[in-house]
Amino acid sequence: MVMGTASTMAGVTEALGMMLPGGAAAPSGSGDRLRHAVASGRHAVMMASKGSKPREVMTRSAFLNAITVLIAMGGSTNAVIHLIAIARRASVELSLEDFNRIAQRVPLLIDCKPSGRFYMEDLHAAGGIPCLLRALQSLLNLEAITVTGDTLGTLVSTVAEPPEWQEVIHSVARPLGPTESLVILKGNLAPEGAIVKVAGMK
Repeated sequence: MVMGTASTMAGVTEALGMMLPGGAAAPSGSGDRLRHAVASGRHAVMMASKGSKPREVMTRSAFLNAITVLIAMGGSTNAVIHLIAIARRASVELSLEDFNRIAQRVPLLIDCKPSGRFYMEDLHAAGGIPCLLRALQSLLNLEAITVTGDTLGTLVSTVAEPPEWQEVIHSVARPLGPTESLVILKGNLAPEGAIVKVAGMK
């Protein structure tokens, strides 16, 4: 229930458009998780019957949105490797330079362990990835299509502001931390690049 690799990949999968909204942070064993699982299964069957393909959703714009969410979450460095691997299977150009470029303009917005104070269940209670996407909308490609068939912008337009009591999701105007929560470094020790997680370092 911390922002490790599994939770990070769930968040970026939702941002990529490959998950029904609201599923990334729901606690295991909760009613929300069960309802999301049932809805996902039914939706997958419906999409398969229509002949829908993952590549229709996993465009370059969608991957850039996923990177934006990754940086805003201060997510796991493993996500960089996974996203590049998935992009290659989808025949989408994605490079380490894309991560660095996006990291330079996206601040840290999510206050979750291990670099923050809260857990994934707290993120879910605060509105989850949909609320994070709303907070990030000025930095996203809102024309990207999701598995729902709607654009990301359409989905974000239906999301309410995070509740006032919550302290997990911050705004771009008042971020939790600076930009570049993840950075790609190159040098004589790592000529092809090394991933460094800056979020939480003191």
